[in-house]
Amino acid sequence: MNIRKVLFLVVIAFVYLLLFTITFWSLIGLLISAVGLYFYFKPRLRNQVKYPTFVVWLGVFIAFAISIYMVDRINEPQKIEAGSSTKETKMLESLKIESRELKTSLKDTQLKLKEQQQETKKLKEELAREKELRLQTVESYKEEADKRAALESKLKEEETKHIAAKEKIDELEASLASSE
Repeated sequence: MNIRKVLFLVVIAFVYLLLFTITFWSLIGLLISAVGLYFYFKPRLRNQVKYPTFVVWLGVFIAFAISIYMVDRINEPQKIEAGSSTKETKMLESLKIESRELKTSLKDTQLKLKEQQQETKKLKEELAREKELRLQTVESYKEEADKRAALESKLKEEETKHIAAKEKIDELEASLASSE
């Protein structure tokens, strides 16, 4: 039975040495376990520890607890980084979606702009045609007004000739009447 305890404690010590010597603080637990084992194997010393098995287990527990605590602290930034990376990925996904929406709205806006430019071009062409038609009508009105003015001046000339001819006829009739 004593051999079993010794073998068990030795196995615990080796496992401890292999697994829990990660940090400086877990070395303290190893030292406590070593002291317990020392007093377990050398029970006839002056300052004998009453329960060396308890001391060994206490050292193993301290080392185990400290190692778990330190491993947890090491993984904590990774958890924070993982949390922030998920936030970043969500943000990146939302930004990608927003950029796609902006690209489609930009394309739509460009298409609308092209349509408006084509409409503006058509309206400018129509306006130019209307201006030409107006200029042509104004020119035709001017030509008609010139023709009318020419006709009116001819009419005035004819009227003056007619009045002069009438006066002459009246004179001739008067001179004819006086000569008779």
